[in-house]
Amino acid sequence: MIRIFIAYSSKDLVFKEEIRKRLRPLERAGKVSIWDNWDLEGGAEWDVEIREKLENADLILLLLSPDALDSDYFYEVEAPIALRRHEAGEAIAVGILLRPCMEMLKHTPLGDFTKYELLPKKGHPIVDQYWHHADEAYLTIFREVDILVEKIQDLRNGRMMFLQRQQEYADLTVQVTSLIQKKKWIEANTLLNASLTLWEEGFEPSREGLEKQREKCVNELKAKGEAARKKREKKERLQREEADHAAWEIAEETAKEAAYQKYIRDFSMGIHLEAALFALVEIEQTKEATAKEAVRPKNGQTMRDMPGGPEMVFVEGGNFQMGSDEDDSEKPIHRVSVPSFWMGKYPITFDEYDAFCSDNGKEKPKDQSWGRGRQPVINVYWEDAQEYCKWLSEKTGAQYHLPSEAEWEFAARGGTLSKGYKFAGGNNVDEVAWYWENSGEKKMSGEWNWDNIQKNNCKTHPVGEKRTNELGLHDMSGNVWEWCADAWHENYEGAPADGSAWMTGGEQERAVLRGGSWNLNDTLCRVAYRTRSNRTNRHFSGGFRVARAVGGE
Repeated sequence: MIRIFIAYSSKDLVFKEEIRKRLRPLERAGKVSIWDNWDLEGGAEWDVEIREKLENADLILLLLSPDALDSDYFYEVEAPIALRRHEAGEAIAVGILLRPCMEMLKHTPLGDFTKYELLPKKGHPIVDQYWHHADEAYLTIFREVDILVEKIQDLRNGRMMFLQRQQEYADLTVQVTSLIQKKKWIEANTLLNASLTLWEEGFEPSREGLEKQREKCVNELKAKGEAARKKREKKERLQREEADHAAWEIAEETAKEAAYQKYIRDFSMGIHLEAALFALVEIEQTKEATAKEAVRPKNGQTMRDMPGGPEMVFVEGGNFQMGSDEDDSEKPIHRVSVPSFWMGKYPITFDEYDAFCSDNGKEKPKDQSWGRGRQPVINVYWEDAQEYCKWLSEKTGAQYHLPSEAEWEFAARGGTLSKGYKFAGGNNVDEVAWYWENSGEKKMSGEWNWDNIQKNNCKTHPVGEKRTNELGLHDMSGNVWEWCADAWHENYEGAPADGSAWMTGGEQERAVLRGGSWNLNDTLCRVAYRTRSNRTNRHFSGGFRVARAVGGE
């Protein structure tokens, strides 16, 4: 029986099992025995056992991939032993390309393909598009390995024939004595009886005659032994299958990772091996999904990427009806699917923006003598806001951007937690927004009047003083207008439905503003209201807030 050793990286386990599956017919036919490190017995000195199996193998399959070349044990132990034995004529080493790594191989001792076989032929890896299906690649590998097994067996048969011919020249007495010493009484007795019979019949017990009779007796004993062996093997096979089924039932009942791993260790060529491997894959996928779910942020969860940076609120993605029938620019109402993202809890403050200016030697915007600190930054161009996002991205490694108009409205409405309010956080504008009637020294009412706004000292207010919306976002209605990334379009005809910024067409020199401000009517603070301004304009009523991609991508 030809002994096959498979050397591979644990990250290529699936490929290894597929190759073993294809070679199983040779194993069942008794042509080969296959060993890899999954066959290690518990408590064994694994390095010693692996080296022993390598030194005794007739055929060594080296499964080649970037992960195999990255494995210290594969590169420094298994591959060198395989090549040494191949060059010495003690074994045949075969490289099997699993995944593209030919360029990497050229820089290793394995790069000299003249020293050993390389499969599949023509250097196409198993995952190469050259193959219509991976099964074709595996079938090619099986055919080539089958040829090599026959080649090794032919060489072995030649050596055995030579030894048999040497034995044929041995003296009959030596043969009988040897059989007796080995306590092989039946063979010895048969040989002696054949000699005596020939003697009694008057024939000289010539070597030729005795050998012929001995061959007959030996063949008879072999036939009986073969029958006994087959009976024994059948019994053992049935016992193995019974034990295999019992072990699998236990593994299925517990449905635990350790149980499936034990089954694979105990029955490395078991009937249910494939099912066990699939079960382990499913368990691993479940663990990964559970882990991802555990770390996935929840609606309204907050975080900050760096000290002094903006506090961000997680907005879980979903679908919503964008727009309204109150103004032509808000039509048509249309369905938008917005992916998850992070939104600034507040508009960017002077503290946050001033840090950016100081870091870049940029002139700080005027505050109209209303104060800086936690006051929302004002008097910033659209491009200023974009530069702040770029700076923040470079500082944190995350991807910050001006929110798209769809992201802004989805967040202002409360995302998937929306209760359908007119303003961001409620239907009572005074509870959620700073606008012209409540942003001064006293409450005003009536018709909007700029003189009254000035006399009442109306102005911006520190962020976070009004009630939040459903997601925990402040000042989405009122206080300051907020730049969005989108170019201005007169309405929503042809607008993106995936939540992305609408950057093509429209008025490219103008950008969208959202949210209303401290100096205007409450109707402009509606979550659906939209207006525009030249990107090069600075407003004492205009600022911005930032959005961030999930995971920083």
